[in-house]
Amino acid sequence: MMKVAGIHSEKEAVNFLLGKVPDPWMTHYVDHISSSHTSARNSPHAIVPDILAHEYPAGRQRINDSGASSSGDAFFEVKSYQPNNTRLDHNNKETKPADRRAKEVVNQYSNKFKRLDKQYAADIVGNGDNGIVGPFESAQKRFIGGQVIPLVVGPFGEVNKDFEKVLKTLARLAAAGEEGMSISPLRNTDRKGGAFIIMIQQFRRALGVM
Repeated sequence: MMKVAGIHSEKEAVNFLLGKVPDPWMTHYVDHISSSHTSARNSPHAIVPDILAHEYPAGRQRINDSGASSSGDAFFEVKSYQPNNTRLDHNNKETKPADRRAKEVVNQYSNKFKRLDKQYAADIVGNGDNGIVGPFESAQKRFIGGQVIPLVVGPFGEVNKDFEKVLKTLARLAAAGEEGMSISPLRNTDRKGGAFIIMIQQFRRALGVM
């Protein structure tokens, strides 16, 4: 989907924090990953998101009514869940299972960044009880959204709210691009919504077979 939308992305970007966390703390972290005898993803304390996107759009900015848009790096974690009691035995009218799973992902990532600070920036945060936000936790704010963007898919193709926003963003970009138009069965806008509707339907169908 990222490729169709014209967004450059990387899978399992080990060094996604480079340029986001200052030295000497980043160097300590990189040295740890480099010296690990396991894969970077399985290295203790390592954070390796599923997807890192570059120049991901942040949305419209109403500055002097210019309608200008900004973009930057964004990182995503992809998850799924099964239709069991663990996921479905809740008040799903208030919070859908996909959104509940997404919240868990965000909390897990937040804890991971805090652990990195205690491990590699103890000179700043101590044991984590002093209320100071360390360089790794602060690094989240340097990404679009200020945190991980969870992409959760349920057993019937249902997605969380953040994933819904991502789908619409990518569909708009794909519809406006040459590659998106080339794979679309319609090259006109006779249908309400035009190529955007076609692209988002194609994306949803793809999710249904994940």
